[in-house]
Amino acid sequence: MLTQEFIFRDDAEGAASFPDAARLPVFFDIETTGLSPKTSLVYLIGCCTPLTNAGQPTGEWRLHQWFAETPDDEPQVLRAFLAALPENGRLCHYNGTTFDLPFLAARMRLYGLTGLPETGDTLDYYRLLAPLKTLFSLPGRRQKQLETLVGMEREDRLDGGALIPYYAEYVGRSRFAPERAQELLSLLLLHNREDVQGLVRISSLSSVCGLLQGEYETETLTRSEQEVRLLLTLSRPLPCSLEREWRVPDSEISVRLRAERSQAALTVPLTHGKLYYYYENYRDYVYLPEEDLCIYKSLADSVDRTHRVRCTKETARCKKEGSFLPQPEPVFSPAFRTAPNAAVSYFEPELLERQPEHLRAYIRSLLRQMA
Repeated sequence: MLTQEFIFRDDAEGAASFPDAARLPVFFDIETTGLSPKTSLVYLIGCCTPLTNAGQPTGEWRLHQWFAETPDDEPQVLRAFLAALPENGRLCHYNGTTFDLPFLAARMRLYGLTGLPETGDTLDYYRLLAPLKTLFSLPGRRQKQLETLVGMEREDRLDGGALIPYYAEYVGRSRFAPERAQELLSLLLLHNREDVQGLVRISSLSSVCGLLQGEYETETLTRSEQEVRLLLTLSRPLPCSLEREWRVPDSEISVRLRAERSQAALTVPLTHGKLYYYYENYRDYVYLPEEDLCIYKSLADSVDRTHRVRCTKETARCKKEGSFLPQPEPVFSPAFRTAPNAAVSYFEPELLERQPEHLRAYIRSLLRQMA
């Protein structure tokens, strides 16, 4: 078995923010000779952990690679990986839930090895970062596509499947063509190393998902005649800029989100004019067409029958003129609409200025919609 170790530095925004402060992230990736653990083996494992100083990350990472120089070295590779796992560590991977972890578990059972964490106690960035495909209009969810968001450029140009014949060639040539074998080894190690380093880099994108889930420190509201602007100070810096719009249904209004580093801004246009509060129990009202007014049935006896009609869902309403903000989900009441079944309702912005908890609820509602 060949063992390699080196230190690399990652100073990307948000790279040092760990998913669980109480546990050490352990990023890993495996290379195999096929897709089935029944007929294939693990020939390379790359694994890295952050270096810390007084419990705080330094921005440097230690990466180990264990390489099976022959297929007989596989159990040594597996044992070395298990021995390197820290007691307070948490395995982090990319789609390891469906491939890496089941594959490792099957191969370890073959040699009577134990100690691999349960899948549910690991962190799968393939699943965690799933919203980013739509958010950034990516063509897919491959790790390399996410790496472009954080500006990572690879030296490696191959994928795992293409490396399988390279490993077979390495095993065949290692004794008789050492120069070619060394060239093949360099390609195999480079691909795995950059897979692990890339996973460390894209892990910082979890801060984008955190923002969309309402994760931020403070908020500030400013208001003009045309719009409300909500400024957020983020809990974790973003590794890339973010721009997103939500088009209010049945309108020309767009709510805009712009975020960069540790700041984000939500810009919400105000709607000016007349909207309506619709009564759910419309059968309890009568409508006065000449006054565009609905009143309780108990008060209708004082109105001539020729000047009143039964209320419908469309006419059982109370009109309100002023300035309004859209809400993608019914957070505030009273909620005003353009029609009784309109997808989006509106509320008066003064609610946000009077109570801070209303402001936070509104921001989180908008961010959920952006996601």
